[in-house]
Amino acid sequence: MKRKFIFISVLLFCFSTVCSGACIDEIKTFYASYMTNILNVDSTNEALCRKYLTEELAAKLQRMRNATGGDPIIRAQDMNSDAIKTLNVREIADDWYMVSYLWNEKDSASLVRFH
Repeated sequence: MKRKFIFISVLLFCFSTVCSGACIDEIKTFYASYMTNILNVDSTNEALCRKYLTEELAAKLQRMRNATGGDPIIRAQDMNSDAIKTLNVREIADDWYMVSYLWNEKDSASLVRFH
């Protein structure tokens, strides 16, 4: 669990854009686009990852996908529209953010959250 926490934390710091006061919006835009792509267009999200992630992090993500069969960015194997509608990003400390979503919009026990 500690490795996952560290990995997600590193993920947030490896965005290639420099965050300012709009970090939450930038992170939410990335995740919303990433999740929407999984549902609609491009399940690999190659272009989006090239824009936001370092090459090293993108390579590590691919290794993790191959090893686990899941997507380490969303902590799931697939996506649904409830998750996108309930996507939330909040700052938990200086330059540390928590991303969360509900797998089932009507069931608060379906909360998926990560740092």
